[in-house]
Amino acid sequence: MLILLKEHKKRDDAVFRFFKEISEETHCVVAKDSNGNDLISARVQMIIAFSLIDVLANYWYEYRDCSGQTNERAKSWYSTYCATDKNEYYKELWQELSCNNLYKLRNSLIHFFGLGERCEDTYICLCQNNLPEDKRQKWQKDFLAKGRKTFIIRPRDFSNMVREGAILMLKEWTGIVRNAQTDEKTKQEHIEGINRIWKKINKEGAVRVDN
Repeated sequence: MLILLKEHKKRDDAVFRFFKEISEETHCVVAKDSNGNDLISARVQMIIAFSLIDVLANYWYEYRDCSGQTNERAKSWYSTYCATDKNEYYKELWQELSCNNLYKLRNSLIHFFGLGERCEDTYICLCQNNLPEDKRQKWQKDFLAKGRKTFIIRPRDFSNMVREGAILMLKEWTGIVRNAQTDEKTKQEHIEGINRIWKKINKEGAVRVDN
């Protein structure tokens, strides 16, 4: 039993180290040049953020031993950890954009480097992260005045919401770990969940490539 617990501890540490690594690697979206301009284009910033959702959702499903299509996993994870008042970055803009609308944007960006067609009678545009909020809102109102309901997104805002969702997920897991100290059923479920993630990480060759 002691050997099994030691093995679980190693796998537990490896899993949480993995999530720390992907958080650090995807943080590159905030990189700027000496003039304060983004080094990474707005579209690529959004693609990285959507990819992070996919990764977190897939491992979240592995942990819970659930099945589901890629879109189902991503939408469920987003609804649980991003589209919630617990997420400090879930503002009015995101409340007006449904999961379906965002997922169509995700597909268009990843598969076509586009911003998608009109969905739910709305259009989505991207802007630079240094665009002031008052100007972003004014542009949206100007589009609406011309009969074109449009959401203008700063990639940084979306990325911040996704990263905060990741933190909320890890906090939930930390709570499960605490409960596992006194509840045998929770402990066994947690051990099995971590084991499934650990196996998936190794199966997919999800290893950090250092510079």
